[in-house]
Amino acid sequence: MASSLPLPTLEHIANIHLDLADAIPSGETPKGTTMWIEITGGTITSPEPASPALNLRVLPGGGDYPTLHAADGMLSLDIHMVALDTTTNDVFRFQNTGFITLDEETAALLLKGQGKSTEFGTNDVRETITCNTGSKQFGWMNYATMVAQGRLLERNGGLGGIEFRVFRFVPAPQ
Repeated sequence: MASSLPLPTLEHIANIHLDLADAIPSGETPKGTTMWIEITGGTITSPEPASPALNLRVLPGGGDYPTLHAADGMLSLDIHMVALDTTTNDVFRFQNTGFITLDEETAALLLKGQGKSTEFGTNDVRETITCNTGSKQFGWMNYATMVAQGRLLERNGGLGGIEFRVFRFVPAPQ
């Protein structure tokens, strides 16, 4: 029986673009094959039109500690990054965790250094995101439930970046 209760929704609140360095393999562990991928820069912006507009510059030095679960065809993500508001210089710290399903297209780009950029919705790239900021304007992000859908960006045949569309969970009306 279908429920007649109102359902929660998702609100598109941000777009993330991350530029990535080449992966550095760090070896086999009991939980899978690990590596380090440094974030060399990027942006986090609001979709148009948004007021106030989120306009952040991602600082180099953060990165992803992905783990390859080859037998399961999955790559788990563990991204840590810091961004500065380009207007106020407020600091935002983000932690993103999620998964990439290794289909033929994503495996070629991620594991073989071959392939092309993917498109939103054609592959299974998903995350949950948490934020920690002292920003008065965007303090609500500290307590928001955020999820993201991603796409992989090719550079010289290999992974050069990643983009995410970020959504805030909006509870159903009471």
